[in-house]
Amino acid sequence: MTSHQKAAEPTDGLQPPQRHWAMFALLLGVLVTSLDSSIANIALPTLARSFEVSPAASVWVVNAYQLALAVCILPFSALGEAVGYRRVCWWGLAGFTLASLACAAAPSFAALV
Repeated sequence: MTSHQKAAEPTDGLQPPQRHWAMFALLLGVLVTSLDSSIANIALPTLARSFEVSPAASVWVVNAYQLALAVCILPFSALGEAVGYRRVCWWGLAGFTLASLACAAAPSFAALV
């Protein structure tokens, strides 16, 4: 290779500045999801006492959370392909925030689940 020839740049994927932001966003999303799941598990005894349900019944909070995550992965991935991952990520963050507020304001155990 002569000094005038440049090495071919890969054309697929994001360039380094955008790639770093994308990885940061992905890492932050995984961190928030893991943290939220851990918080729900830690809060189970308090939820059981507060809503006066058995500890076995309180596990449905975590089951519902994990089920909602599992059900949403494929459809929202396909939606990201169609309308753009950034848009789906922002709408997902807004939906997550609203759902968290609704869970905090849940009047009953059934409403929480």
